[in-house]
Amino acid sequence: MIPVRVLVRNFLCYAEDENGGPVEFDFEGSSLWSISGDNGAGKSAIFDAITYALFGCHRGGAQRDSRLIRRGAGECEAAFEFRLDGQVYRVRRTVGRPKGKSAIEPKTRQASWFDTEAGDWRPLPGTEKEAGLNQWVRERFGAGYETFVASVLLLQGKSDELILAEPKKRFDILSGILEMEEYKRLEQAAGLKARDARSQARALDEQLAGMPSVTDEETRTAREALDAAGREFTAAQKAATEAELLVKDVQRFEELREALAHAKARLAEIEGLLQESDRIRAEYEEWKKLSRAVPRLRGALDDLRSADALIGEAKQARDEAHGIDVKDLSGLASAAAEADQLAQNRASELREQHRELASALPPLQDVLRCRRELSERQRELQEHGTGEEWARRLQEVEKGLVRRGGERDLAEETRQKALDAKSQAEAAQGHAEEQRQARMEAKDEAVCSRCGQRITSEHIQRELADAENAIQEARRRVEKDGAAFEQAERAYEAALLSVRSLTEELSTVKVKAAQAEKAGAEREKAQDALGQATAASVQVTLDLRAVVVESALAVAQKALREAKARERDLLQQSQTAEQEAAAAAKSWRRADETYRAALGRTQELSAGAAQLEERANGLRQQAGVRVSDVDEGWRERALGGDEKFVRQLELRFKALGEIEEQYRALQKAEGDRQQVSRQAQQHEEDIEKVPAERRISLAEAEGMRQQKQSAIGGAQRRRDAFMVELEGLKNAREQRKDVQAKRDEAHRRRTLYSRLAELLGRNGLQAYLMDAALDAITRLADETLSRISGGQLQVRLARETNSKGEEEIVIQAIDLASSDEPLDVQFISGGQKFRTSVALAAGIGQYAGGGRDSVRSLIIDEGFGNLDTRGRQEMVDELQNLSQVMERIIVVSHHEDFQDRTLFPTGYVLRKAGQRAEVERFV
Repeated sequence: MIPVRVLVRNFLCYAEDENGGPVEFDFEGSSLWSISGDNGAGKSAIFDAITYALFGCHRGGAQRDSRLIRRGAGECEAAFEFRLDGQVYRVRRTVGRPKGKSAIEPKTRQASWFDTEAGDWRPLPGTEKEAGLNQWVRERFGAGYETFVASVLLLQGKSDELILAEPKKRFDILSGILEMEEYKRLEQAAGLKARDARSQARALDEQLAGMPSVTDEETRTAREALDAAGREFTAAQKAATEAELLVKDVQRFEELREALAHAKARLAEIEGLLQESDRIRAEYEEWKKLSRAVPRLRGALDDLRSADALIGEAKQARDEAHGIDVKDLSGLASAAAEADQLAQNRASELREQHRELASALPPLQDVLRCRRELSERQRELQEHGTGEEWARRLQEVEKGLVRRGGERDLAEETRQKALDAKSQAEAAQGHAEEQRQARMEAKDEAVCSRCGQRITSEHIQRELADAENAIQEARRRVEKDGAAFEQAERAYEAALLSVRSLTEELSTVKVKAAQAEKAGAEREKAQDALGQATAASVQVTLDLRAVVVESALAVAQKALREAKARERDLLQQSQTAEQEAAAAAKSWRRADETYRAALGRTQELSAGAAQLEERANGLRQQAGVRVSDVDEGWRERALGGDEKFVRQLELRFKALGEIEEQYRALQKAEGDRQQVSRQAQQHEEDIEKVPAERRISLAEAEGMRQQKQSAIGGAQRRRDAFMVELEGLKNAREQRKDVQAKRDEAHRRRTLYSRLAELLGRNGLQAYLMDAALDAITRLADETLSRISGGQLQVRLARETNSKGEEEIVIQAIDLASSDEPLDVQFISGGQKFRTSVALAAGIGQYAGGGRDSVRSLIIDEGFGNLDTRGRQEMVDELQNLSQVMERIIVVSHHEDFQDRTLFPTGYVLRKAGQRAEVERFV
């Protein structure tokens, strides 16, 4: 995992950037980064953002995340971008304040990957949920929060977490770092498989014990019974089939008798219809004549009535045309056209006057604006003074700042020397106290661990007295050097305050000098603008130009205001004239449209009347054509308009409405008579062919069939029962055989999975991999620890098994300055613990990074307070060495050693500005 970028918005002391987006910390471009700044400026908050984005955890725990929101904001966000296996990922979380009385904090989360081809982030499905994101992070990192902060991120106050952890806990931490989780999951999976197989085998044993055992004799007896029942069922089916045929024969006999009765009834109907044949034929001929004539006679009468109506409409149209006065409407249209022309001329004149004045105003307004601007620039120049005066003052302040800076540097050097002396005195005091404590703990040892002589009581008293004297002397040195440091600190603070005061004065003088220089430049710029505006106004021919250019500024402003008012007045008059012209044009168009509409209406009415008269004549001719081939007497009466006669013919035609159906029935009867007679004869012959025993009632035949069907049901049930019994015996034998095979397979799988879990467990493959990793980490950590401790410290890591059979990691350190015997890291000093923690983290990172990008970074948040000046310098040197083999090292400290840009050329400086944190990046 290589850190790429951290982004925070409204997170703890960080607000937003100037564009409202998140504050960004970009770590690309260098392997070694320094983050320094004031206490409380937000250095550690950067790493809260990393752990919160990845794991939902921060220094305050994993609850009440709304505490991370900056005061005054409703929501905060934290995002961490990193490179893993060549791909860039981003994990982002937001949290809002609970609303109302609810205690629920609204949260979002999402992991994404960067698509280089599209140049955009692609969300990873499922990571918008807490469980999905946690699973994705653990799969990518192979570690949780505790493992991460114990190896990659050494937090302030927790840099020795791996050292201080319980031995058993260390095994879990290193397992996560070294990606042992996969082997643990495989071990657990194999164990679960073994338990499942054991449970399945036990269940199958119990199932097999409760299953019946089926013999061959039982199967043969069941098959013989099934064969006998099958023969019985076949005989019952044959008898039922014969009964079914009997029912069908009886049904056929009944159908033949019904068909014979129907044929005889049809013959009687035909004979009765043939007796009325003469009347039906005569009335049918009369009906055909009326069917042709009645519609035509009725149509002729309708045509004559329509012609009369059209003649009436034509007379009304001619009367309406004579009532329209076209000449009067023509005169009104001409008068409206003249009024429209006068209004258009008036509007054109006012528009031209407005255009001339409106085109003159902009250049004259530019002249007046430039005159006002020049006047204002001259006033500012008088107010700020000249640039030469401020330049002389700036030179004086810069000389004073150089002098005071030298005094500050001298005071800082004196302060650093006092601090080093104080640190050495404190170290000497601590060493003397440790010596005394060691002598007291040695008690009655036989040989002195220091000088190698035999121990006597006088010897012990002398060593204790020497230790006490050394402690007293060290305390006096601490007090003396502490007082000297405090005095040097006050002198340094005074010099620093003086430099800051002159720095602030220098900033003020620079601002004033810049303002004076700017005022002079602005005055020259205003003078040039006025000359350009005056030249541009030459095109104005009105007398107003001379007033604006040459008169006093107040007179010019008044003249221009009056001209602007005149321009607005002309604009209003022009708009009014245009409205009047538009109204006159509308009146003319309305009068002209009325005249043209009246003229068109007159022509339309005359033409319409002629068309109506022509249509009336056509209808009269059409009426004659309709009845041209009708009976002559009927035709004359219809053309004479005899409505009553035509109505009588319609009534007679309606009365004969059923004769056509009677005529067709007569024709059908004449054709069917012979066929129906033959059918009746055939039915009588078929009835005679039916045997006497088949001429029973249908009810008797149905009863016989029902009896035979019942016999089939009983035989079938007996056959099915024997079939089920035989099938049950077969299934029981097959089920028992299948259960036996499954039981044997379950026992085999239990043995295999149990052995696999043992081989993958902590005493198997995991132990082998852990031992190999511990050897490599010890070697790499020792190389780093030797360099950052001046060759005085060594570290040892080993795997042991405790009394409970649990795997543990033991960490021991050797302080070569005092003994060759290893000590548990719990008992070394604070500075030694910090060096050891850094060395272990570096060793773990180098080892784990050799296989993939999982851990090739180191982040150290403070922790250098326990180191003296030399120790910090050694740590800086080693961090630069580590940056050559690790992808990213980020160091956070307020010590000046870590702010030297010659040692740390890339980094960030954080400053407090009220309740905000300001970020400065240097590269």
